[in-house]
Amino acid sequence: MAMVIAQRLGAPLSVLVTSKVAPPWNSEIGFGAVAFDGTEYVDAEAVEKLGLSEVQLRKALERAREKVGRRQRRFFGSGGLPAVKGCTVILVDDGLATGKTAEVSIQVLRKHGARRVILAVPTCHDKALWRLAPQVDELYCANVRSGFLFAVADAYRQWHDVTEEEVEKHLTQVEASHEESESTY
Repeated sequence: MAMVIAQRLGAPLSVLVTSKVAPPWNSEIGFGAVAFDGTEYVDAEAVEKLGLSEVQLRKALERAREKVGRRQRRFFGSGGLPAVKGCTVILVDDGLATGKTAEVSIQVLRKHGARRVILAVPTCHDKALWRLAPQVDELYCANVRSGFLFAVADAYRQWHDVTEEEVEKHLTQVEASHEESESTY
């Protein structure tokens, strides 16, 4: 999704490495999120509803931190987030169920000085939309859903998780086309 937007706008593409925090029995249920810079959010109410012990919570946070650290090193080496201070950033996600990773991403962008944050997602749950709308300057979503259960994948005819290899390929592809378009001016 982000690659297409970056290519159409002739804009640079990057990733903001975050991960949902999930219980050990279901990686799709998010009760929190962590970001590469240490920003974290844990929904205490969700933790209580899931009946997570302190040990389970700690282990889930550790798993998410490890995943974020590994991906951050893979995509950026020892670097961090590209400079966003004073910039307009379009934050793109494939969809929002709870919106917890997007919420942490918005916090990170604000903390790092983004002038404007635009959230663009093809599908989301209405509760996530209403919770996140006040946190961003603009929000675009073509398909808003409601109901007790909502999985982002359900909104797609074809779905697969994007692999880390695919992410690297897309980043390289957009970078090359961006450099090519800059050289023509």
